[in-house]
This record gives sequence, C-alpha cells and structure tokens, in this order.
Amino acid sequence: MSGLLALSQAAPAPGAHHGKKPPNNLERDLATARAFAKTVTGPPEVLANWTASSHVCEMAGFYCETNPDNVFALASIGFQGFHLTGNIRLDGLMNKMPDLAVFRANSNGFSGSVPSINNEKYLDEVDLSNNQCLCSFSWWELSTSSQEG
Repeated sequence: MSGLLALSQAAPAPGAHHGKKPPNNLERDLATARAFAKTVTGPPEVLANWTASSHVCEMAGFYCETNPDNVFALASIGFQGFHLTGNIRLDGLMNKMPDLAVFRANSNGFSGSVPSINNEKYLDEVDLSNNQCLCSFSWWELSTSSQEG
C-alpha cells in the first residue's frame, strides 16, 4: 500500500489550471480513464483514488506534463505493480489517449490483445510484462510509432 500512496502523492497536480476547466484533451482522457476504471474490480485503494479524483492528472498512475507540442497533457500511465484485477483490456485505454509517451502496466491482469498504436505519435515506451494479454507488437508498428510526430 505504501508504494501506491507514494505513486499517488507523486502525481503532478494540475496546478497550471488553478481550478479552471481543464483543456479538452484532458477531459477526453478523464472520460477514457473513468470508462476504464469501471472495468477494474481491485485493488480497492486504487479504485477509491480514481473515484475521488475529478482530474485525470490527480488519478493514481496517471501523470501529466507538457508535451512536445507545448500542450499540457496526459504524458504517461504508470500502473506497474498495481495488480489491477477485473475484465481489463488495453483496447479502449492505450489507444484512446493519443498524448501518451509512456505506458507501463506490468504485473497486472490485462487480457486480450494489444490495440494498434499507429496513431500514438509520442508513445515510445511500453511495458506490458507479467500480464495475461497477447502482448506482441510488430517491429514495424513500434518503429513507425516512435518516428512519427
């Protein structure tokens, strides 16, 4: 639990917005994160954080930074070691957040196949080890994704 709390506390707050409405990209990502959260059944402390958060940048495992296009955006997802359970899939999460540069989700319960990442122009690091998904990428897809943008 202390590792989870450290991750949660280390997440940058959306301070640049000072209570103002977040940009459309962050609203989109919050909606995607909330839809994903509905498929997760545990652990309860992660779900409690996600339920209580009103901004994607405040949710445990979601980290925001300014991207190369100078837009404040969801830059990385760090679910490593969260041990997420439920009917959780990468499709509908990983491929619905186009500003992601890093996706680390090792040691969770992801199943299913990996969605196409051809439209993820910043994505250059993915760790899906120790999951139950068919976690394979074509070399072409990985090299194309990291060179675009």
